[in-house]
Amino acid sequence: MSYEFRAVGFEILEFDKRISKIDFWKRRIFYNEIKGKTIFDFSYPQIPAMKYFLFAGILFTVAFFACDHPQDNYKVNELATRVDSLEKNSEKFYKPGFGELMSNIQTHHIKLWFAGKNKNWPLADFEIHEIIESFEDIAAYETDRPETKLASIILPDLDSVSDAINRNDEPLFERSYTNMTATCNDCHHNAKFEFNEIKIPESNPFSDQEFEMTKNK
Repeated sequence: MSYEFRAVGFEILEFDKRISKIDFWKRRIFYNEIKGKTIFDFSYPQIPAMKYFLFAGILFTVAFFACDHPQDNYKVNELATRVDSLEKNSEKFYKPGFGELMSNIQTHHIKLWFAGKNKNWPLADFEIHEIIESFEDIAAYETDRPETKLASIILPDLDSVSDAINRNDEPLFERSYTNMTATCNDCHHNAKFEFNEIKIPESNPFSDQEFEMTKNK
């Protein structure tokens, strides 16, 4: 396998076609695969999988030797071999399971409700973005699961809830939250997990957290 390097300072601009696809600096954008257009734009950066951090460390070293010590080509080849070895063993690295990510979403789903009902809009904004990031993780880590493609139907509802929070509009928040919850159950039904039904929380299980707005003293 051949590798090409172009480096400026500490910034690796290109390393093989596989690595060049990883964008560390730009925000992740979700696309509607059916309509072929952007349907949801996340403004928070997505942390790439652990293996790419390991690759990046080796790639920096490779670029350093390639630029400053061109006579040491054998070192470049040696490090390239190590990259190949890491790729082959990448599946051994930890990645969160689908159920783990969904349980995380359920936790923030509950907290989001009580934050909105208490008009704690900064907390509500935090919780909706935690849910958004969890769906980003599902798209990044669980690419082979059929449920991942089904989960994209929730994106417009996340957008609606986020808009209600930005407006500080409690009635709109309640409607958007209710619609989002219904969409969750539609997705569960389509994925043959209809027995897992989500509802609007009736009681707050997080007694160790304040959901009302606190005044600065």
